[in-house]
Parts: sequence; structure tokens; C-alpha cells
Amino acid sequence: MHDLRRERLFGPEGPAGTGLEIGALASPMLVRPAADVLYVDYAPTEVLRANQFDPSVRTDKIVEVDVVWGEVPLRKAVGRTVDFVAACHVIEHVPDIVGWLNELREVLKPGGTLGLVIPDKRFTFDALRRESTLAEAVEAYLLGYRRPSLRQVFDVASLGVGVDGGQVWRGAFAPSERRGEVLSRLAHAMALVRRLHETSQYRDAHCWVFTPSSFLTLVEELAILDLFPFVIDDFQPTEPNGAEFYVRLIAADAGDSRILDAVMAARASLATAATPDSRTVPIPEADASEEEAEAGGAQARAEIERLRGEAAAIRASTSWKLTAPLRAAVTRLSRRPGRS
Repeated sequence: MHDLRRERLFGPEGPAGTGLEIGALASPMLVRPAADVLYVDYAPTEVLRANQFDPSVRTDKIVEVDVVWGEVPLRKAVGRTVDFVAACHVIEHVPDIVGWLNELREVLKPGGTLGLVIPDKRFTFDALRRESTLAEAVEAYLLGYRRPSLRQVFDVASLGVGVDGGQVWRGAFAPSERRGEVLSRLAHAMALVRRLHETSQYRDAHCWVFTPSSFLTLVEELAILDLFPFVIDDFQPTEPNGAEFYVRLIAADAGDSRILDAVMAARASLATAATPDSRTVPIPEADASEEEAEAGGAQARAEIERLRGEAAAIRASTSWKLTAPLRAAVTRLSRRPGRS
């Protein structure tokens, strides 16, 4: 499985140069000496082994952590820039997704590669949860979340239910039939967040919930705010009977015009992707499809230019300039590691 993931993200030869794998635990995608990679996690190896509660993870197989991404920014912890970063089923765990992505950008050389494997919430225990929104990402960024928020923990504790992905793909999953199960979990979820509110205990959770489409929506919105310093280089939607999708990003400067163009191209890849309701999406007649594509593209470009204009007006406003020192201070405080 990890060989397949590595190939889909970095090609048959694997990534070039020196890089990092975040949160590898006992199943690294990249293995030395085939890859020149350093393993990064939130704590040293012995702590990871002591704190591991998932019985499916063999503690004796947990990799030796080379870099602890603790109280200092990742760039400082590593001590230099790198050519690539890989993270498999990690991004959904980080409390502050914007801060996390920006720290990864800082450790990557210009043009460096970030490979992400992301679970598709429709086929996991997140199936009943709604997709994450821009408002949630902005809040986490400005408040500098360093641990999952009480809302994030409560959401997964109350709505996280076991799901048969194959059943979802067959169209046989009925969310309404799980209502009783959700109601039975509410008291436990409330007790959990009360306890967390009263202590400083870290509680891991899926802080972010995505489908391929909702991920692209969030990327587009963050790009409008100059908070997404990457260009989508490759986007592979969830395959039939699968439960994850693949994203390869190239380090860029925030505001790079290619970022939004790449989002539009990635959306095009979803047009023919299979969905839980049908194995393929019908393709219109050639002439109609060209006209519709041109009209849709023009409309999308117009909307992007409108949003760019609004964002530029905000950045040029007096209030935006007056609050610049505060935003800079918040950014420094929010650049804290996420939990993989």
C-alpha cells in the first residue's frame, strides 16, 4: 500500500533530493536508504511508543524520529531547507491547517514538493460529519490552535461512526439510520470535552474533514486570502472502492497567479471521476461540452477576478494597514506544529 502511495505522489523513482516524512509512525511511505529522508513527529520515538493506543500500530516498528517538531518552528527544528515533504493521513489531524501548511512551505526550497495522502470523509468514520469550512480554518489560524479545539473533539466524538466504505460506494449507506447511534454518543462526547476543558490533556482528533471537492474549495478560498503558498501539481481523486485521494503540491509564493489556475485544472479532474452514486459521469456531446466548458471557464475566471479585487481592496484599506502589526504577531504565535 505504501509503495502505491509513494509512486502516486512522487512517481516510480520516488522523490529526488533530501526531504522529510511527517508522522510516519510504523508505516513510512519513504524508507532509507532508498530515500534520503528524515522522520519528523511531535515527540521522540520512546514517547510515541509509550503514548500509542492504537492496537493496529506495532510499537516496535515505529521509526526512529530524527526531528521533533515541538515548541519551535519546523524550519528551525530541521535546521535547513529540504527538497520534499511527505505526509500520509496527517493533514486532517493538525489543529491549525493554515499554520501547518505555511511551516511546511518555510522548510521547502522554492519549487520543492509536498505530497499529501488525504482520507475522503465519505468512506471513513467521518462520514456523518460536514466538510470543514474556510471560517473554521481562519479561526484556527488567527487563534493559533496548538491542540484540537473542544468543538473539533466534540464533533468527532459525537458523529464519528463505523462505516463500511464498500457499502457507501454501492449506495447502500443510509445516514438517517445511524441517528440513534449518534444520540447515544452525545453524553460521552460532552463528558469528554468537559474533562479536556478542565485539563491540559492533548486529545487527538480528525480536526479537518474533506472530500476531494471540498478540499479544492478550501484551497481556492485560502488562495484568495494569500494563505496557500502552493501550486497543485497533481490531483488524483478518490478511486472507486477507495477511501483516500492524493495531492502533490509545489512550493510557491502566496498570491502566485498559478495557484488559482491549478485549482481550476484540478476541478476538471473531478468531472469524470467516479462517485458513490455512479461509476462514471456521462460525458456530453463534444460540441456541447466545448461550449459549456468555455462558458463555465469564463464565469469562473470572472468570479476569481472579482474575489481578487475584493481581497486587494481589503489589503489596501486603512484598517488592514493599521492591524498589520497585530496580524504579524498572531502569525508568529500561530506557527506551531500540528499533531500527526
